[in-house]
Amino acid sequence: MMTQQTMFDVPSKFLPYPNDWARWSGHTAQLFECLRSGEWRDRDWLEEFTNTKNFTARISNLRQKGYVIECERSNEDGGTRYRMTGYVGVSTTRGGHCPTCTCGGS
Repeated sequence: MMTQQTMFDVPSKFLPYPNDWARWSGHTAQLFECLRSGEWRDRDWLEEFTNTKNFTARISNLRQKGYVIECERSNEDGGTRYRMTGYVGVSTTRGGHCPTCTCGGS
């Protein structure tokens, strides 16, 4: 029987496995690199760093791999910012991971 790990009991919570790098597209790897610090990054910064406007699809890919990526409103104009806070080893795309995404979080 498998048990779900928490972000505190995974030895390398912010390190992808070597075979992840081979499978990830350039944009996913770039996004991982800029979010792994745990700092909040706004949409403009992420678009510039990854050189794509469709980075939210890559965020979804990382969440499916088990990375916890939070997002929140950064201004009254609807801007958002993101940060990686951990790794749980199972998909974090269900169950409402954040209040600003369309995932149904609260």
